[in-house]
Amino acid sequence: MRLFPAYTGATAADTQSGDTLITLKKSTNCFKRYKSIGMSQQLLLTKVGGVIPLSQLPNDSQSEAIQVESTSECGTKRVTVKKGGEGDKELWIEIWDAKQHAGLTQAVKISDVCAKVYNDVVFGGISWSKDMSQVVFIGEIPPPKTYKNPWDLPQEEAKDKEEESKDTEEHWLETKFEHQEEFGELLVGKKSAGIFVYNLKENKVKRMYGIPKDVWPQYPCFDEHSQGLVFSGVNQPFKRLGLIYCLNR
Repeated sequence: MRLFPAYTGATAADTQSGDTLITLKKSTNCFKRYKSIGMSQQLLLTKVGGVIPLSQLPNDSQSEAIQVESTSECGTKRVTVKKGGEGDKELWIEIWDAKQHAGLTQAVKISDVCAKVYNDVVFGGISWSKDMSQVVFIGEIPPPKTYKNPWDLPQEEAKDKEEESKDTEEHWLETKFEHQEEFGELLVGKKSAGIFVYNLKENKVKRMYGIPKDVWPQYPCFDEHSQGLVFSGVNQPFKRLGLIYCLNR
């Protein structure tokens, strides 16, 4: 369901040059979060009667909750990753559009699929596809939701095509209590990196599988046809060394 911002007010202030700075205030009700999202956009009304937008995209009034954001090359779309929900424990992706009711147009919770979105010099940030229909990024793979007991009897489960494409690795109960190393150095808190793709048309985020377990992906991007992914990776089959200083030795 797409969101349509509504105008809630405006202010005007004179500048030293004699022009007028107009600030438009908007609001969108995100029913998935039962929350009102405020935003503002500034326009410059010149002395000769012209109107100059100072930015194509409105500013988010809740900028303190933003973790990562990226604007498309043409400047008409912005993807924002922010905390939200009860106690700010959930992770949400938002799409802001400069066209058609400029503002927040869609949002989806990604906490169940991705625990954290990386944005650093080692793993890179958010990358847009050429047709602006998808974005790709490196994120933290969340711990398994369920663990198997060795004494449980095997059960046959019907799988659809989407499930077949997912990781079929079994997670046993004893692995739940094993220590998992962090990447260390300036990457404290980051333990398991994976590639995630957000489809703007479907408003869904999915993890990409098929990467070897001892390879940590970096700087993913789309090909020129917006169909395939290209990325680099670091192979660490034994010990998880630091990815910043240790690789320079």
